[in-house]
Amino acid sequence: MDEPPEFFSPSWSSRPNGSMKQGSGDKLSDDARNRAQYIYWFAVDAANAAYKDLLQLGVAPEQARFVL
Repeated sequence: MDEPPEFFSPSWSSRPNGSMKQGSGDKLSDDARNRAQYIYWFAVDAANAAYKDLLQLGVAPEQARFVL
């Protein structure tokens, strides 16, 4: 059996000031950070469930990982 996937837990930051296309600004407020974390882990859980479902169908693990 494949090793279970590992998921990164980001440290959330605000959007940078100005028209920068990359980089980040200051840390988010506690409320915004908590909401971002919830949204992120909700999506991770859905992707992980889809991955497991694909494996249960017999899909090759390297293809099932596409949803991750």
